[in-house]
Amino acid sequence: RSSLAFQARHAQPRTQTIGRMPKERQVGMKTPPVGQKSESRKKQKRNESPVKKDEAKKSKFRESGIIVRVDLEQFLCHTNFGIDFHPNINFIHGTNGSGKSAIIAAIQTCMDSRASETHRARSIKQLIQNGKDWARIKVTLKNEGDEAYKPETYGKRIVIQRELNRHSAHKYSLISERGKIISNRREDLDKILHHFSIKVTNPCVLLTQDDARDLIGGTDPRKMYEFFLRATGLREMKDDISAIQSKVDSMERMIESENIKIKDFELKAAEAEKEYKTCEHIQDLDNKLLKTRKMLLWSKVGEFEEELSELESNLEKVSKRKEQYSQQLAQQGEIDQKSLNRKMKDQMTGKLKKLVDLKNQLTQEVESKRETLRSTTDHVMRIMPRPEGKFPSRTKLVRKKQALQKQLEREKRKHGDFFTAEAAYDKAVEDLKEANEDLRLSRELLEKEKEIYKDRRENWKDSRSDLQTLVNLHFNCILTRQGYYGQLVFDDKEKELTIEAIPAHQEETAVTKALSEGEKSFTIIAFILAFSDLSLFDAPFRAMDVFDIFMDSVNWKISMGLLIKQASSPNPRNQYIFLTPQDINGIPRQSNIRIHKLAAVDRGQQYISFPSNRDA
Repeated sequence: RSSLAFQARHAQPRTQTIGRMPKERQVGMKTPPVGQKSESRKKQKRNESPVKKDEAKKSKFRESGIIVRVDLEQFLCHTNFGIDFHPNINFIHGTNGSGKSAIIAAIQTCMDSRASETHRARSIKQLIQNGKDWARIKVTLKNEGDEAYKPETYGKRIVIQRELNRHSAHKYSLISERGKIISNRREDLDKILHHFSIKVTNPCVLLTQDDARDLIGGTDPRKMYEFFLRATGLREMKDDISAIQSKVDSMERMIESENIKIKDFELKAAEAEKEYKTCEHIQDLDNKLLKTRKMLLWSKVGEFEEELSELESNLEKVSKRKEQYSQQLAQQGEIDQKSLNRKMKDQMTGKLKKLVDLKNQLTQEVESKRETLRSTTDHVMRIMPRPEGKFPSRTKLVRKKQALQKQLEREKRKHGDFFTAEAAYDKAVEDLKEANEDLRLSRELLEKEKEIYKDRRENWKDSRSDLQTLVNLHFNCILTRQGYYGQLVFDDKEKELTIEAIPAHQEETAVTKALSEGEKSFTIIAFILAFSDLSLFDAPFRAMDVFDIFMDSVNWKISMGLLIKQASSPNPRNQYIFLTPQDINGIPRQSNIRIHKLAAVDRGQQYISFPSNRDA
């Protein structure tokens, strides 16, 4: 790369701000025609209508999402504490131990940060004052204007309250301007934070004391690179991409497992098919046995038919004999009764009576047999149609049935039941089919996820390159306006970021660790402001905790001027909260600046008194 000293000597002064212009300055801005002088400010002021004046007055500060007030009860070192914030610039001043950082930790905790992210405790319960069972945090947000969140529900203020308890679950409460609890669900809190673009884990939104210390130290290029990723949102994008990669890896492992399962299903299907084919002859035996049983039913019908035929034949014979006796008896009646042998006549009459009785009995038996045959035939017909030809003898069919039963039992003991084998085979085939379909769908989904991963990875790399260029440009512009020149050196392979800066008159470059502590702190402030100028996010407030550590008076004054100038734009869109232990007498007294001085907090510490030399 070119020498920094050469670029510093030949750098043109840059006075314009690079980045997206605030919305208020974009709307209604007019540029006078070439050659025509713009009207004086007084004339423009006279020409402004009262409506425009009211609109300008109304839109001077942000109307939604900024912090109006913070209340703390039994939280860390604060027993009962409250602070009202200005909508633009706030300086919170106090000596070490006065509880400045506790205010930042309270904002983080109330806005769904983990205890570890506050760098004050490992668990939420440790944020409760010692000896107390509970703590309460209230953060009141302004909720007015066009960007208000559900103003019909919450009104002009939204109070986010979080109650901490040592012995029970912690609780969120979202409270309206009138004091009504609207919700206790964390999902509703997430919606509010998302609506106002509040992300307290971003160091450019909320710079904690530990992050500031790491930055001011500036000796670890890896931490500087990680700060760049977090501040630009690239870390969150990278985590999302890593989650997709993990999902892809998990899906690949799942597909490998599915391939193994498919091989098992194929083996089971092959074994089931083999067993199914082996058991096919069992089904043949079963069919033969079923057919034999049906033939036995028809053989029973045949027996009934033979019996009926025999009864009908006997009935016919008896009828003929009865007719013969009747005729003989009639002929004897024509003979002289006197000469008739009375004994013979009685015998013939007796036989005729017996024949009549026999005929009646046979007639009843024939009718009964016919009814039995008809019902049996109907029943058997519903089971099986009447076979053609003559039925085999029932004895033969019974022997055949017994033989088939014994053979079928032997085969079932050896190979199992046919229907069981058939069901197992059908299930194995269906399982294999479903497994193959699941594998096909999984592969399609895997390809889609790989495409998503590839696209997002490429977009992430492009975004990283663009953001590095923009941050570098903004960083150099800020330094140039203060008589410095610098650049950010990114090493993406090693994931390192080095800050190089020199005064404009100096011939050699210097990395931040070679600068004085004051120059280093000023350079880091310029580095942080470079991200703010990008308008990557539109967070309503930004807080910096102990950002001015190690600054000398000269660089502190320069840094304060940079910060106040950045925050005091004609149409400020953000609220700024600066926490400092330094002397704040040099801060200008302006209407858009509010200074909060914290008194020392009595932490109930005990001191050990040592004996003096006199006592000794």
